[in-house]
Amino acid sequence: MTGRLAVSLLLVLAAAAPAAADDTPIDLPDTPAEITVPANWTTSDIPDVRAKPVVAYESPAGGHVVITRAGAYNPQAWIERTRAKYCDEVETGVSAATDGYKRKKRSIQKVNGVPTMDLELTRDVDGKREDVVMRFVFFRTYTLTMAAVGPAKDKAAITAIAKSFGPPKGYVP
Repeated sequence: MTGRLAVSLLLVLAAAAPAAADDTPIDLPDTPAEITVPANWTTSDIPDVRAKPVVAYESPAGGHVVITRAGAYNPQAWIERTRAKYCDEVETGVSAATDGYKRKKRSIQKVNGVPTMDLELTRDVDGKREDVVMRFVFFRTYTLTMAAVGPAKDKAAITAIAKSFGPPKGYVP
């Protein structure tokens, strides 16, 4: 994963997406992954960028969730003894690409058989601190990354969205 990818993940906050549905998982295109967003969150327009996001949503309060996809062979994420080091390298890329990076929380686990890393951080944006919630889903040949920001009133929704993001129950890697 490159620093440029991490910048894209944190800065691009708009894209086309299927309609939001409360408590109904939404299948993401060209991947077995899914996400659940509140019904009052809406899709965003597609930005004219090189690495277009897979999907993006925004809340009425100003929260944003964006998911990107990067072709990346991830064998180290799939091997238990190298998984933490691999996640360290991914986090280093995020840190290098993020002004004022400070980790708040990180966890590494498998979600329905697929290695994932959850990362909560703060960054500097126009002289103010901003919380960012990220989830990396390390499929064998690509990585899906969710990045979300928003006001305090969207915190619970953003946390729930992040937890819903990944391969569906019953997925066989």
